Amino acid sequence: MSPVAESPRKSLAAAIADGRLVRIDRHPQYEEPIDGIPLAMGRALLLVHVINPDLLLPDGWAVLRVKDVAAVRSRAWDGFVAGVLVEERLLPDPLPVPDLRLGAWAQLLADLHARGERVSVECEEAKDGFFIGALHTAGRDEVEIQHVDAGGRWEYESWWIRYRDITRVRFGSRYIEVFCRYAVDSLGPVPG
Repeated sequence: MSPVAESPRKSLAAAIADGRLVRIDRHPQYEEPIDGIPLAMGRALLLVHVINPDLLLPDGWAVLRVKDVAAVRSRAWDGFVAGVLVEERLLPDPLPVPDLRLGAWAQLLADLHARGERVSVECEEAKDGFFIGALHTAGRDEVEIQHVDAGGRWEYESWWIRYRDITRVRFGSRYIEVFCRYAVDSLGPVPG
């Protein structure tokens, strides 16, 4: 008889309690797994400290829907990477765990807006569903973001994104921070 697989929510809770680096596989429509340390789980959302295993470096945070998690795996590679990060004094991270509400996208994005975080908002089920930039308004059903286009320019018009379409939000990553820092004005004010 084969062992019964633990539910993803239980596996996430165990990884959070242990502070363990894991690989998070999401359902098949989301091809990219997430390597990181799950930090907190709310009713709907999961906060993960992302670890770039290729560079052996922490790289910001990701928030994803708990319902999208298909499996949580601990591999030998994860143990090796975690050991390297401890030896390099990159874990435990000297930065405090962000205090964010994880009940719904509206709460999370309002908290990130209040902190002045630059973010990427991903609607992975939609074509052209990637937005990076500064949050403006977290409304009841959607969030407003001033987007930096692929040419590195702040767009004058902001975008409204429905919460129901969002599958992942990232912040604090090197890519987001550097891309937004060097983006140039495109007819409008550069967000503060």
